[in-house]
Amino acid sequence: MSRVLKSGSNQITCTYAQHCANVAAGKAWAKGADVVKYKAQIDKITAHSAGRVIKVVDYLGGTNGIVDDEGMGYGNYVMILHDGNYVTLYAHLEAVYVREGQTVAQGDEIGFMGNTGNSFGAHLHFEVRKYKAVPAGNLHDVSAYEWLDAQEWLDKEFPGVASVEVKAGAKFDLRDTPVYNSESGKSYGRRSGIYYVWSDEVKNGRIRMTNSAAHVGMNKQVSFWVSIDDIALLESNAETVTTAPSPAAEKTYTVKAGDSLWAIAAKQLGNGGRYKEIMSLNELKDDVVYVGQVLKLPE
Repeated sequence: MSRVLKSGSNQITCTYAQHCANVAAGKAWAKGADVVKYKAQIDKITAHSAGRVIKVVDYLGGTNGIVDDEGMGYGNYVMILHDGNYVTLYAHLEAVYVREGQTVAQGDEIGFMGNTGNSFGAHLHFEVRKYKAVPAGNLHDVSAYEWLDAQEWLDKEFPGVASVEVKAGAKFDLRDTPVYNSESGKSYGRRSGIYYVWSDEVKNGRIRMTNSAAHVGMNKQVSFWVSIDDIALLESNAETVTTAPSPAAEKTYTVKAGDSLWAIAAKQLGNGGRYKEIMSLNELKDDVVYVGQVLKLPE
C-alpha cells in the first residue's frame, strides 16, 4: 500500500526522472513524482511519515491554471517537516484537512487529490526534500535543500532517522498531537499542553502518557497513548521531571536461633518496646517467631 494514498496503490503518471528532465530543459522548476490511485483514480492524501505541518496553501478553487500567490504552480499544497530535516510536499490538492503548526502521524489524512495550480488532470505531485538545517524563511530556497527521488520513497521510510528514547516522567509540551485510547486502534482526537510519560514501555509504536507528574507509574492514572514518532518531533522540548522518589528497599531481618521479637526490636530498632510494631507490620497474631522467618522491619 502507498504511504501517501489513503486506500490504493501508487500509479505513477510522471516519474521523478521525467521531472528532472523537464527542470533541465527549463520547462519546470520542481522535482517530484506525480501519482494517482491505481487505476487512474483519485484518493485522499495521507502523511508519508509523522511530522509537523510547516506550510499550507488552501484557498484555491478546484480548477487548474489558478496559481497561488507565491507563483509556485503547486495550487493547494501541504509541506510537512519530519525528523532528520526531511520534508514532504503534497501539491494540486482539491481540499486541505490540516493547518500550519499541526502535528500529524503517519497515515493521517491531510487532504484530497485535486487539479489546482499548474495541473492538467487530478493527481498528487509529491516531493521529498532533505534540508541542510531546520527549514526557516523561504521554504523554496533551493540552496537550502536537495531534492530526493520522491518515487523511491513513496512506499518506504526515510533512512537514518534515529528512534526516540523516552523515559518515565519525561515532560512533553504536546501541540495538537493525535491521541489514542490504547496501544492500537485509531486516534480519537488531539491534545495540546503539558503531559508526562507514564512508563518506558513502548507498544506498537506508542507510549502511555498521563496529565500529572504525580501519576507517573501509578495504576489507573493513564490518560492516553501517543505515537513514538510524534514524541520524536517534540523531543527537543522534553525534560525529565522530578517525581516522588522510589521507595527505599524494604528493610528485613531473618530470625536466628535464640531470637525473640523484643530482642530483635532492641537490636535492629534500638528499642525493645517496638516489638509490637514488628508484630503489626508482619500481621503476627502473637510474639512467637521461628528460625529462618523473614520479618519486615519498620523505619
